[in-house]
Amino acid sequence: MSAISLGVNLWSQASDWPEFLAAGQARAAQRKVRLQALGGVRVMDDAEGDAGVWPFFQVLMPTEKARDEALERLWPAGLGVGRLFVHALADYGYLPPMSGAADIANARDYAARLLVVTNSEWLSESRFEHVCSVLERSLA
Repeated sequence: MSAISLGVNLWSQASDWPEFLAAGQARAAQRKVRLQALGGVRVMDDAEGDAGVWPFFQVLMPTEKARDEALERLWPAGLGVGRLFVHALADYGYLPPMSGAADIANARDYAARLLVVTNSEWLSESRFEHVCSVLERSLA
């Protein structure tokens, strides 16, 4: 593909951005309600007055055990569920020591209980419902 045709292709895709963004936000609005209805989880949301792009949801499970049970079933299923953080930032050994790193209990807890769920258009509603069902069973 030549640089000119690549540029034209990118320009035509950029013109689709408003529709793509609106579709993702509409899908997120519906899916967020379903995730929040699970009970026992916290779904991270936009700050007051903000409107996110919503490529995925950050779902904070009540315990690391519940998160692990959900991931055990969903990770290998190819449904867009995974971990955003494996460790708190200060716990990555290859990074330089951080000031105050000894007092990061909240960051470690967040990393231990968080999972992400895609909001991709490629995740059908029936597959999204399957993800929610697995999350429900993990919360029981």
